[in-house]
Amino acid sequence: MTERTRLMLALTAAVIVAILTAVAYRQVFSVEAAAHPGNIRPLLAQYKTERGEIFAADGTVLATSKKIENRFHRLYPHGPLFAAVIGYFDPILGRSGFEAAAEKWLGNGRSRGLDLPLTLDLTLQEEAARLLSGKRGAIVALDPRTGAVVAMVSAPTFDPNSLDVAQDSAGGNGSLINRALAGRYPPGSTFKIITAAAALDAGIAESGSLYDGPASLPVYGSTVTNYGSKAAGRLSVKKAFAKSTNTIFAQLGLELGAAKLSQSAQAFGFGSEIPFDLPVSVSRLAPPEKMDPVMTAWSAVGQGETLATPLQMALTAAAISHDGIIMEPYIVE
Repeated sequence: MTERTRLMLALTAAVIVAILTAVAYRQVFSVEAAAHPGNIRPLLAQYKTERGEIFAADGTVLATSKKIENRFHRLYPHGPLFAAVIGYFDPILGRSGFEAAAEKWLGNGRSRGLDLPLTLDLTLQEEAARLLSGKRGAIVALDPRTGAVVAMVSAPTFDPNSLDVAQDSAGGNGSLINRALAGRYPPGSTFKIITAAAALDAGIAESGSLYDGPASLPVYGSTVTNYGSKAAGRLSVKKAFAKSTNTIFAQLGLELGAAKLSQSAQAFGFGSEIPFDLPVSVSRLAPPEKMDPVMTAWSAVGQGETLATPLQMALTAAAISHDGIIMEPYIVE
């Protein structure tokens, strides 16, 4: 071989070694890779350490560890009931929920991790699960005075004690997703809280102001309709709110205009990240400059491009219950 060929082979070998070294470091040793929820190496190591327990508000154990053959295995006494919030700790699937978010607390490298007390109420959680049985959706209940979340259920759910079954049966039904925090949906009539507050604050209307509530309202070549296409007659704003009359709230939205409606939604938290113990999707309303009269009218009744998390709408209702003040929500006591 010529001197030049030997030099090229040596350089090529050096580059390959450098690449393999960098990849190995990133996968095995780097802090960023080690902290990633999908990296199972730390999980396997943590099986030798007893994780802290997770409790409900009354002290009920929601997650605990049991030593089997020199390894600690995670157990969830209530199975699917708290799965959306607590998540799972699994050597194959990794971590989710609080098992991921509170890793520094639950599995902190000591002989035993620290315990995690939550604000969830066992009785309310069971009732929320009963109400959602056989349905898709989420329920969030919180104390408006403090922001403490006392119930959070997502359906369909899964059993963290048998994740292989959960994975096989998921089939696109989103059972491993916490819809209360990650799901964004058209809020529908719950958004009328924001429209009503905006109209009252802006002086557009008072609770006793009267409006006609036809079955359908023509809006710039389109129409806004009531549920079931039923006419509501002449109603006060208060009555229209109680009866959830779309055509009257569409009128309020048009009188407010896109800018004021958007400002009101932002005041309730739309477009901003909700500070919380677990990640929450950002709720959104279309930018005012992109809202024509038709979209403005439909947005005022919670449709159009309006999307919100169940937690966002729980906080919206809580603001009315707490004299206009939204407390920062929390679930870790």
